[in-house]
This record gives sequence, C-alpha cells and structure tokens, in this order.
Amino acid sequence: LVFASAMNADNWQLSQSYPPDKTHLWTYGIDMDGWTLAHDALRGEIKDFQHALDTIMEQDISRRQARAMRKWWKGHLTHVQSHHINEDNIVKAFVKRRFSYPEFMQDDHEEIEHHFRVISDVIRQVYIARNDHDRMEAL
Repeated sequence: LVFASAMNADNWQLSQSYPPDKTHLWTYGIDMDGWTLAHDALRGEIKDFQHALDTIMEQDISRRQARAMRKWWKGHLTHVQSHHINEDNIVKAFVKRRFSYPEFMQDDHEEIEHHFRVISDVIRQVYIARNDHDRMEAL
C-alpha cells in the first residue's frame, strides 16, 4: 500500500485480469486490514519495550530485569521472524503473481535481520554481565 500511494499503480500491473485498485471492494477500512494490524502489533511491542528500557535506564539493571529482557526479546524475535516467513513465503509469492513487486520492498527484511543480530548481541551481553553496573554498561 505504501508504494501504491506513492507511485502510479498502473506501472506495476502485470495483467489486465488484475486491475491495480481493489480497495472499493473491501468491506472494512484499511486500519482493519491484516497487513496493517500485523505491523501495528509489531510496532506496539517495540514501543512497549522502548518504554520499559527508558524506565530502567535510570537505574542499574538487576539480574531479574536482564532475564525478563532476554525473555521478551526471544518472544519478539520469534514473532517478527514468523511474520517475515509469512510475508516472504506466502504474501509476496502471491502478490508477485498479481503485480511487479518493487525491488526496494524486497530488501527490508535483510536490513531488519542485521539489526536483530546487533540487538541480540546486546541482550546477550546484558544477560551474561556479572553485576548490575556491568549490565548497564552493556547497553
């Protein structure tokens, strides 16, 4: 939807059988679309975690908080990776039969995965730190 609003959708059409605009057929608003809701859920998880990090950054991080951080990160990572598998193997495979999927929209998961590796390393450093002060230093 992002690229469709920013560009002429007709340029991406593969076949006259699949006209580019189907929103008039929707029985619900774009804010209730599964694509929107899935991404809103992921953004919500990140926002909540950012709030938690902002709160604990004012003090040393306890071992218990480090365990909670690691547990949350594992759950979030699983959620996002499952979401990416769904997008890559199901959604993109389907929509590529209907329109020319822009190259710039295909590379975002690689960049996100890079960030995940960096964050996972930070979370691991926080978790294995020997004391509260060292856990703060890891962040």
